[in-house]
Amino acid sequence: MTILSRNWRCRIGELDIVALDNHELVCVEVKTRRNVVGSSFTPFDNIDYHKRKKLSAVFARYRLHHAARLRRMAIRRLRFDGVGVTIGGGGGICSSWRTFGRAKIRVDYRRNLTTVSN
Repeated sequence: MTILSRNWRCRIGELDIVALDNHELVCVEVKTRRNVVGSSFTPFDNIDYHKRKKLSAVFARYRLHHAARLRRMAIRRLRFDGVGVTIGGGGGICSSWRTFGRAKIRVDYRRNLTTVSN
């Protein structure tokens, strides 16, 4: 995967990461949340229907703004992925957690969170 843009902004919003992955244009949304004891919520829970709809509109604006560049890349498909960063702060920390400084963090990557219309 090759990153094309980070924190790309326009009037209606921002895309955290735009990348190219084997002729797929990928919009990656990054969400962070603290680990709360007894909570089953994940960072991905914050990417609801309204957030996906807004990201789709910003992604369309990105594609218009970079149309000539993207045409040369022979894009065949669009994809919407997510990165969830959970910062440890209580129970529920398991072996998949890593130490970053003094904090425990877990990073999850999910492909195809939703279909982004063309």
